[in-house]
Amino acid sequence: MSINSVNRSGNSNINTDNNIAKNNTDVAKNTNVAGISIKKAEAAGTSPLNSRRAQETLQKANSAFTPTTTSSSIKATKAATPSSRPVAVQPSAPNKTNAAPAPVVSNPTRATVAAGPLRTTLGTNPQVRGLLQNVFNVPTNAINSAATRSKLNQAGQTQNSTVNFAQGGSVTLFNNNGSFPPSSTATLPRNVFDQQGILSFYKSAGPLSPTQLKAVQSAFAGPNNASSRLNYAVNIANLGKNLTSIKNGGNLDDASRQQIDQAIGSLRTAYNTLSNVNAPAPDPRALYSKVANVYSNLSTNGALSDDQQRQVSNGLNILSISASNYDTNRLPVPGAKPAATAAPTAAQQAANAAAAARFPLQNFDVVRKQPLSNAQGNPAQVFGSQVNNFLQSIGVNGVDPNTISYQVNSADQLQAIQVQLQDGRRLTSLFSMGMIDKNSAQFVRQPTPQYF
Repeated sequence: MSINSVNRSGNSNINTDNNIAKNNTDVAKNTNVAGISIKKAEAAGTSPLNSRRAQETLQKANSAFTPTTTSSSIKATKAATPSSRPVAVQPSAPNKTNAAPAPVVSNPTRATVAAGPLRTTLGTNPQVRGLLQNVFNVPTNAINSAATRSKLNQAGQTQNSTVNFAQGGSVTLFNNNGSFPPSSTATLPRNVFDQQGILSFYKSAGPLSPTQLKAVQSAFAGPNNASSRLNYAVNIANLGKNLTSIKNGGNLDDASRQQIDQAIGSLRTAYNTLSNVNAPAPDPRALYSKVANVYSNLSTNGALSDDQQRQVSNGLNILSISASNYDTNRLPVPGAKPAATAAPTAAQQAANAAAAARFPLQNFDVVRKQPLSNAQGNPAQVFGSQVNNFLQSIGVNGVDPNTISYQVNSADQLQAIQVQLQDGRRLTSLFSMGMIDKNSAQFVRQPTPQYF
């Protein structure tokens, strides 16, 4: 199966746990996810930089480089072939069908974009290159710099950047709260990986350093982070469900079945670690790298049925949420001053208390044998109509629904979509807290990445 295939079941929504610091605020909505009853929630975002810090950031961005300006409307040179968190806990029947999320949102935070036209630059600029190397641990030779495109505002600050990997695929980085380069974990960009891009990222990205792992574990530790810890576990369970379903579909040789069993074993160990609320959280980089290797092999397995290929595509979208919400947005920024710890609000305290009540978690092997929620397993059916309305609202018409890829977060909210456009470009859109409308979205049209 070609890895650039878009989920044949339809769009895959992306709604992420926002960066830590002030991102433990979850939007409530009942659901039964991965056998764990929680309310729908995802972080609301982080506070923007103060004006002085913002000016300093922009001045540094201006002096860092002089970009080469190109047309803001760049045609694709090659088109890819389309394929296929306050949180309160409430009990619900394990087999109850999950309805489409209808999150209650209060003052959602979007990235601050300076007024004036944006300009497109070619190449990996110093802001983006520093982030990839020093925060994400991606070496220079893993990036196809010439094919990387960034949009900058009049102050020279990166608003979004589509980074192409040398091994194929891409990740789109969206400015978070007007801070790029990021000044702290809370202002790291929000990332949307495509299906080949998530595999290339985990093939090339280095392991987390002890300092990085400690910071990530702190994001999932203690009573103030119970919601994040629960969502991390739900994501792991979703991957376990997906791989179990693929294995049960047959058509696999012994080596493939063994690889799936090993990945499920790693997921089980990580899930059980999270179930012990006092245990340090598992290393997401190490875990997801192992799982990505299995999906990489499955994506080229020609013996799989059409349904299994669709499930592999769906699993890659779940893995993209893994990287976006539980790995790359939890990392420390070198040189950043420790953020002041704000006292949790009453709503946050209630949410985390409710989430903490779910620990220890339900047995992993019971959970993984249950089907994915409708939002996870058939996102096109759940979100398709809303996505179509969103596309029309931004002037995108005539899209083949089979070319829409959906990324759905652990709260069963649509977090992102990627859409193949008729002019050969691809639209990548990041939604804020599950709200699928143009006022709550960041989106960019870029040439479709090449796949190898």
